[in-house]
Amino acid sequence: MGDGLGTLLPILGGIQWISGLVLAVAALRRARTYDRPGGLLARTSARLAILLFIVAALDLLLRASGLSARVANWLPADFNRDTWHVRALLIICGAAWLMLLIAASVNASLGVGERRRSAAEELRRRMGGRRTPY
Repeated sequence: MGDGLGTLLPILGGIQWISGLVLAVAALRRARTYDRPGGLLARTSARLAILLFIVAALDLLLRASGLSARVANWLPADFNRDTWHVRALLIICGAAWLMLLIAASVNASLGVGERRRSAAEELRRRMGGRRTPY
């Protein structure tokens, strides 16, 4: 890995970290509106995504501050530090984005069900208690 990737990786990782963390917090806030057990999966996966993004931020801080050179002393001599950072960041952020995708999917399915129920209730209210056509 060249020097270009060495300076570009923290910048791109920081942008990904900020956007992922904002979306994970938004997914967690949305999942908290569903008190039913169905929202548990969304809440859990959003929390796990936040945790993984925090771990990725620690990796980025190691890379940006230069402390990774001191950590490399404890690793085997043939271990490539740049490759380790790229792989760790990609794996951690990939897992965090997957958890965020799960949380967003569950939130979307719960939202569709909630809108259907509220639309049916509104239709019943407007029809004056008569049977709905569906």
